[in-house]
Amino acid sequence: MHQGRVRAFLVRLCKQYDVADDLAQETFINAFRKLSSYKGTGSFSGWLYRIAYHCFLQHRRSVSRRLEVTDDYIGQLEVLSDRYDSISTEQMDMEQALA
Repeated sequence: MHQGRVRAFLVRLCKQYDVADDLAQETFINAFRKLSSYKGTGSFSGWLYRIAYHCFLQHRRSVSRRLEVTDDYIGQLEVLSDRYDSISTEQMDMEQALA
């Protein structure tokens, strides 16, 4: 009943079906764990959509953190690569000089 609507909501947010499926599953797991916190004052579907939205936000933060780390890591690899290239040529020059 709620599964299709929550999934459609998440597809509209993240624009990726596979990610929306994972987030929908996470939503229902979180809803089950927090079922005792539902007070019944608002609609159940509104409560569920709020959980889905929080799952989406958490996913988006996680993805942005990974992108930041990846960009930093790539920059460091480029610097290390340049250093390795210069060390390799220096080492080759020394080996030729010793031979």
